[in-house]
Amino acid sequence: MVKSRPMIGKENIINYLDFRWFKFNLIFFGLLLGFYFLDDPLAGRDGATFVGYTYGVVATLGIILLMYLGIRKRAYASNLGTLKGWVSAHIWIGLFLVLIVPLHSGFQFGMNVHSLAYGFMLATIVSGVWGTYYYLQYPSEILSNRGGDSLKDLLTNIRTIESDLQQLEKGGSNQFLSLISSLNPPIETRFSRVIFASKRPQLISNQKIQELILELSTEEQEVCLKALGRGKEKIRLMNQFYGEIGAHYRLKIWLFFHLPLSFGLLITLGIHIFSVFYYL
Repeated sequence: MVKSRPMIGKENIINYLDFRWFKFNLIFFGLLLGFYFLDDPLAGRDGATFVGYTYGVVATLGIILLMYLGIRKRAYASNLGTLKGWVSAHIWIGLFLVLIVPLHSGFQFGMNVHSLAYGFMLATIVSGVWGTYYYLQYPSEILSNRGGDSLKDLLTNIRTIESDLQQLEKGGSNQFLSLISSLNPPIETRFSRVIFASKRPQLISNQKIQELILELSTEEQEVCLKALGRGKEKIRLMNQFYGEIGAHYRLKIWLFFHLPLSFGLLITLGIHIFSVFYYL
């Protein structure tokens, strides 16, 4: 069964190369913040000042870069950096954009398309934090698109054991057949079963199995003892399969929210930019 793995003390997408992308964005934001307070326009700070326009360009370029990184980090065969590095850059740039955009607008928001674009950006980044949680909690090979082959292999091995155990259910006493059946629970691949199941498959206790085996004939006991190992292996593989496919499904649910929000951000950003220049 795949369990979440705490990443404390190990390099991950947050602390990649000793927090390289956090430090870069922190220094860059510090410079922007310094220029923001040095500027003192007569009409007050807003998006129509020189600093406001400049920071608007910076924020727009940052959003475009985020979209590019979102595509780029899926190019696993790329020689331009590592997947972990691309994801780390994506996260930290997105988080610092939350701080840069208010500087662009002079902290002026209202019921307009400009604030709507910022709202979409916040929603996109919040959903990105949700996705970051999955990247941190589950092994990277499970969340990558290359995990499909592993799932197919797991399912093939489970089906093989299942078939072997089913061959043993063709004859014997009722207690023998019941015991063999308990060692061969059905595999579920339905979305609802994988996502919402509160319990994973497990064998009855070893003590109970031993008690049931002792009530069988000598021949049936030998068969059950051989089947027991196969049954335990099937349960182990099933739990691993449920863990991995569950992680894939949860990632798909996250993308179901994250991608539409990203496109909504692009559309409202485009309208925002058009309206700014139209009424300039």
